[in-house]
Amino acid sequence: MNLKGTVQITKTRGGKKVWESPEMKNLIVLSEDHGANLIIQRLGGNNQFSLNITHGDIGTGDSVPEDGDTTVEGAVSRAVVLKTQKTNDSVTFRFFFPDGLLPNGTYKKFGTFIDGDSSVDTGQMWNNILFPLDYVKSTGEDTTIRVTFSADN
Repeated sequence: MNLKGTVQITKTRGGKKVWESPEMKNLIVLSEDHGANLIIQRLGGNNQFSLNITHGDIGTGDSVPEDGDTTVEGAVSRAVVLKTQKTNDSVTFRFFFPDGLLPNGTYKKFGTFIDGDSSVDTGQMWNNILFPLDYVKSTGEDTTIRVTFSADN
């Protein structure tokens, strides 16, 4: 089975969509206690982590994601899962960063976390993406990040 993920950003102003990115591929990390390694641990009977994605971090870093990543480089803000949709072979999470939660600026990275708390970089990283194009957030704009993970045989 091949796990893959995509990320899409939507910018709204006054509740109306003003911009949407194309779907972007991301890396499901693979290092001890992070990403796909957590599935292996659960199959082997280690239930230390829930496997529930609870938070997403957005940041300003610009390094290429690697399997060993455990945090979002330059993490600035964290959002909880707003909505989850499931099918037989995929799950989609939506993370909402309202204007007041996400400072104006240029963002380049995003990642999701399992079992984190309200502080950035807590929990076990699941995925990491470097946006192909910078995302610029301005005053009055809300940001929604949609992350979908799917399995192919």
